[in-house]
Amino acid sequence: MLDRTTFADDQVVAESQRFVALRVDMTDDTPPVARRFNVVNPPAIVFLDSQGRELKEFHLINCEVTAQDLLATLKKIS
Repeated sequence: MLDRTTFADDQVVAESQRFVALRVDMTDDTPPVARRFNVVNPPAIVFLDSQGRELKEFHLINCEVTAQDLLATLKKIS
């Protein structure tokens, strides 16, 4: 759902160019990277800074976020 709506939004695509995206397949098991960030129920969007530190205040966990909400979050991250 997020792929067809939120992630396909032109403004989200443009703003997200500042970020590196990583997709984790959680179909069969919870991979170590998901456990590291306490993600047990996808979808989840986790943000890290350039040093690899979590930006927990911006995490979007277990939610179907709208394009406008994600865009607002992306713009808050410097």
